Amino acid sequence: MPEVAEKWQEIMSGLVDATAAAIDRERDRGAAPDGPAARQLAQTLNDVGTSVWMRSIYLADDPAPR
Repeated sequence: MPEVAEKWQEIMSGLVDATAAAIDRERDRGAAPDGPAARQLAQTLNDVGTSVWMRSIYLADDPAPR
């Protein structure tokens, strides 16, 4: 389903853009420290968030490990 993959990428790109803009705003006002490039940090944060979200969805149906 290339349409779904394309839409997913569009959504994720928008989230990364919004997160990077927020990081830049917080850095500009002195509320966040300097560090990695805002876009790189935003991509990483969103990737980790997506990974946790997907893992929690798929593990929700699995019984607790023994």
